[in-house]
Amino acid sequence: MARLAPFAAVAIVAELSLALPPGPASSPDTYVSVLFLALTAAALMLPKKASRWVDLMAPLLYTGSCLALILAAGGSSSGVGLVVLLPILWAAIYLDLWKAFVVVLAVVAIEFVTTYSPVDLSDSIRLRREFAFLFIGAIIVLTVHEIRVSYSRISAHREVREAQLTLTLSEVYEQNRVTLILANLVEMLNFCDVEDEAYEVFDFAARQLFIQGGSISILNPTTNELEVRFNWSQTPLTMDHFSPDLCHSVALGQPYESDTQNPPCSHFSGDVGVHALCYPLLIQREIVGILSLSIPDDENTTSRFEDSEHYQNYARLIGNQFSIWLVNFTLREKLRNLSIRDPLTNLYNRRFMTETLHREMTVAGRSHDQTSVIQIDIDDFKTFNDSYGHEVGDAVLCSVAEIMLGLFRESDVPCRSGGEEFTIILPRCTWDIANLRALELQERVAVMVIHMASSQPAPRSPTLSIGIATSPEHGHTGEDLLRGADAALYSAKSAGRNRIVRATLNPASTVG
Repeated sequence: MARLAPFAAVAIVAELSLALPPGPASSPDTYVSVLFLALTAAALMLPKKASRWVDLMAPLLYTGSCLALILAAGGSSSGVGLVVLLPILWAAIYLDLWKAFVVVLAVVAIEFVTTYSPVDLSDSIRLRREFAFLFIGAIIVLTVHEIRVSYSRISAHREVREAQLTLTLSEVYEQNRVTLILANLVEMLNFCDVEDEAYEVFDFAARQLFIQGGSISILNPTTNELEVRFNWSQTPLTMDHFSPDLCHSVALGQPYESDTQNPPCSHFSGDVGVHALCYPLLIQREIVGILSLSIPDDENTTSRFEDSEHYQNYARLIGNQFSIWLVNFTLREKLRNLSIRDPLTNLYNRRFMTETLHREMTVAGRSHDQTSVIQIDIDDFKTFNDSYGHEVGDAVLCSVAEIMLGLFRESDVPCRSGGEEFTIILPRCTWDIANLRALELQERVAVMVIHMASSQPAPRSPTLSIGIATSPEHGHTGEDLLRGADAALYSAKSAGRNRIVRATLNPASTVG
């Protein structure tokens, strides 16, 4: 109603100037004019959705008010023309084009009536006035209509531009958000030295990108099954472990999206929706894992960036980052193993043995625990190499190392200290327990089978000479234990081999 205030003010002033004394209006037509003006106000109060004619009633009623006012004024007032033009202006601004022309015709009809009563004009003057009002009204209506159309076009164009700008800003914000997540992911991965830590970092990033849920499964080369490493949906999205054959993306070697036309992979749980995405994680075109995602349906989508296309882009970005990290981690682990492990037997090397023994002796000195060192030598190993060749010798070393890895605790440190010599560090272990482990090792090695070519007879199993030293009885430092165990080992070999000798008492350990 605020937009009608100027027209209402002009109409009221015009009505008052003609109707109130000493105005020219003095007949009862003045009251008819006021009545029509009141009806005009009532028509403006009616809801516009009630009828398509409601918005046309107000200017027509006001036109009737103008007719009554002109009749009351006797057509002699100069302000009558302005009053008559008001409904044309209002209709031209607020009504449709055809409704505005209806108002123009109503105004022309008023002028036609007023040419007869109370003023009687000639036919030529009457005709000129009718055409003048018709022409002026049409010009006003058409001009305002063109202005309204241009304004509507400008407004529509502005709305389109605003929508495009909003969309562009949303896309920029989303790109910045994804870039920030990936940047934080890469930065945090640089500090991950343990595989489980990296999985936690990927879990945190994936939850921000794929809010509907998902999981990452890694191929276990031992079992040849994909195992779920982390899952961020409320219910398990896939089986805990499954065969790669159950995933279509593995067979296709590319992302696979299930929908109403394409069935979901068999590894998905029964309560997962039909819209899901499997993205293979590749290293040199070899599949090492699967990124499984649940894509929200259209009616459940809260953002346009949750659709299938964006999910595939996000899956590609985070999948590539995961593959890159896995390659780097695998390479780093290989280099680390090369630096601390013997490449033939996969036991720790002498350098790692020395560092570990020093660390364990430092801890044992504070906790007053015993630490034992076992020195082992394969008896007559040179005979194996000379009689059967180095391949058989290497097989013997690997077989003995495999028995060690299966016999001792995870906290124990089996090492290859040289050629056919081995050293085993046993933290928090007494001499008696170390002796029992050494006896069991001799028994297992004595019955191990050395695999040979079909044309060659299998050699006899080797025997072991062993020396054992334990702190603090045989020393307080790693060097003391190694010297004591070495001396005991040489004593075992000198005494006829295939036996266990206890290190001699260290005089320094008995002081005090």
